[in-house]
Amino acid sequence: MIEDEKEMTTEKVIKRGHENPRRARRGEAGFTLLETVIAMIVMMTVGLGASALFLYSMTNNSAAGARAQALAVAQKQMERLRSVPWDDPLLNLTAGVNSQSSSGGYQFTVTKSVATEPQFDVISDPATGATRPTVKRITITVTPILSNAQWAAGGVAITTTRATAQRGPN
Repeated sequence: MIEDEKEMTTEKVIKRGHENPRRARRGEAGFTLLETVIAMIVMMTVGLGASALFLYSMTNNSAAGARAQALAVAQKQMERLRSVPWDDPLLNLTAGVNSQSSSGGYQFTVTKSVATEPQFDVISDPATGATRPTVKRITITVTPILSNAQWAAGGVAITTTRATAQRGPN
């Protein structure tokens, strides 16, 4: 009796169009085409998201390398200005002076400016009221040339204050 029921259900399954009656009997019909397409779309979306993050990180790492090179150029220029004597012509710049520099395969525009701090001026001649500066503010700005990096708009700027070794009259 049980074998007759199995044969009847097998015949019904075959008539319905299933190719493998054993698989249909156990309820294991497999994946449909729709399920497979949906799974592939989900995997493709995750894969594209991961590749976009990879590209974004590569761009930012490249920009960080350019920024590090720009900072090295700025520090080198600053040390040069800090090592010259107080009355050297390099420290008598009033407006920004532009030059170009290259480092690590990057091209940069370097802007140097030196400004006196009038609030610290000392009267050098009481009869005429002439003053001489005792403090100078040095600013170096390094901006990359032909860079598409996001940070490049402002460049790197470092500032220092330098005082004369001479003491004032007080």
